[in-house]
Amino acid sequence: MQEKLLQAIDDGTFTLIGDIKSVKVNVRIISATNRDLWQEAQAGRFREDLFWRLNGFPVHIEPLRERPEDLLEIAEHFLEQGAAELSLERRELTVTARKALLEYKWPGNVRELKSVIGRLLVFSDDQKIEADDVRRQIQSAGNDKASHTDHSLRTNLENWKRDHIYAILLACDYDIPMAASMLGIHRVTLYKVMRELGLELKRV
Repeated sequence: MQEKLLQAIDDGTFTLIGDIKSVKVNVRIISATNRDLWQEAQAGRFREDLFWRLNGFPVHIEPLRERPEDLLEIAEHFLEQGAAELSLERRELTVTARKALLEYKWPGNVRELKSVIGRLLVFSDDQKIEADDVRRQIQSAGNDKASHTDHSLRTNLENWKRDHIYAILLACDYDIPMAASMLGIHRVTLYKVMRELGLELKRV
């Protein structure tokens, strides 16, 4: 893959999978990474010639935990984006919820923030998101090892929501009040979500 990318940068051509003809392109490449590519090149895991092709105008962006002024703005963006994708009403972060977001170190950076905001949209009963909601979903996100990087936000949340709720229901033997309590939502909300996901309302 690195060799093909290098060729595309050098001569502006690439070949589609299954084709034999080269396609000519005129593009500018913007790339991003969370690794030190120079160290990767020195270790032989990244082509040094490709590194220099991509290193024309490097911009270093500090991790999210070091940019509190950006964190809240990004969180608001994900709230608006997620609500639109899931056809939900816009949620509002309270002052204490904002403080909880700022206190967390976000080792997963922006992807982790997006995941937590998505969970808050799905599992918050009220229009206002409180600090306890934030902490609960941060903990829940930390326990979830599923990867959500290759799908849309809607697909990510629906798949995770179905699996997570089903696991809780099984653990509670379909005791709805207990499951709702563990999920931190009202039982009426749980019934609604179960119907939307096609989950059985009876014990199995």
